Amino acid sequence: MANLKLTDTDKLQILRNLVEKVEKNYVYPEVAEEIIKNLNDLSNNQDLLNTLEDNNDYCKKVTDVLQSVNHDKHLRLIYKEHVEEKHNTDEDVDLFAGEWRKNFGFNKLEILPGNIGYINLTVFDQPSFAGNTAVAAMNFVSNTNGLILDLRKNVGGDPDMVSFLMSYFLNESVHNTTFYNRPTNREVQFWTSDFVPGKKYLDKPVYLLTSNFTFSAAESFAYNLKHLNKATIVGETTGGGANPGTGHKIHSNFFAFIPYGRAYHPETLENWEGVGVEPHIKVEKTKALDIAYKHLLTELLEKDDYLNDHLLCKEAKETILRLEVVTN
Repeated sequence: MANLKLTDTDKLQILRNLVEKVEKNYVYPEVAEEIIKNLNDLSNNQDLLNTLEDNNDYCKKVTDVLQSVNHDKHLRLIYKEHVEEKHNTDEDVDLFAGEWRKNFGFNKLEILPGNIGYINLTVFDQPSFAGNTAVAAMNFVSNTNGLILDLRKNVGGDPDMVSFLMSYFLNESVHNTTFYNRPTNREVQFWTSDFVPGKKYLDKPVYLLTSNFTFSAAESFAYNLKHLNKATIVGETTGGGANPGTGHKIHSNFFAFIPYGRAYHPETLENWEGVGVEPHIKVEKTKALDIAYKHLLTELLEKDDYLNDHLLCKEAKETILRLEVVTN
């Protein structure tokens, strides 16, 4: 029901349901115990609950409580005014499908002066949905001399798409991420593929743009390519969310995203939870594209094959002069 007005009973029921879900699913049991204590404290604070009349304000307060122990940005309560039929079940709710599937996150493709490919990607959607679009995007930029992949507004998404897109930049299959799943007490490995549809993007400079908004699977993509020395990252330190999870229906139009696992790199045995991915070149997100573009063209002008193309070389130098004016 849209525009649901919560009663006192509803507010308490949501907190009870959250306690149950957190206790059963949250990746760190010892942290879950502390979160549950804080949720119970909120349940007993009737005066505070009475002030939370707006659904979004209620969600914000509960989310603050959920994140109060270890600041896990994945862990949150969400109110959705319009609820799809398939959200009638309470397990494995895809909370963002409608938003994600606007061209599967491939927001913009462009060939910039100097023969530089540009892809603006806002989500890593599932290959079963987005695979053909991803292939088309990579084929579109396959004949460029360098690539800028803009993840500044990327909210994250599916680890299989991370592996799929990574495969275009690697000669061979690589084990890139492992997920530990608390409810099943098992580990799941994610590998890139030897084969990709179309051409791989090898031996050419790749620049990734990041911001403090860049999150989750987008951070995994940046973390892995950085570790493999396959990309130069330009922008801001990313959001710091490495714990995979799923959505749960909590009450009517209210849903919780609860991390059930922990992602880690098979070699470093670490991840970006709480700290984010540090860029190679740290600049404000609004300046990241121009800075990366200038660095990329400058890098290409040191290569003989690029210098031998006089028209391309002239175009690159003129573009660098323009970017210097903008970035200085």
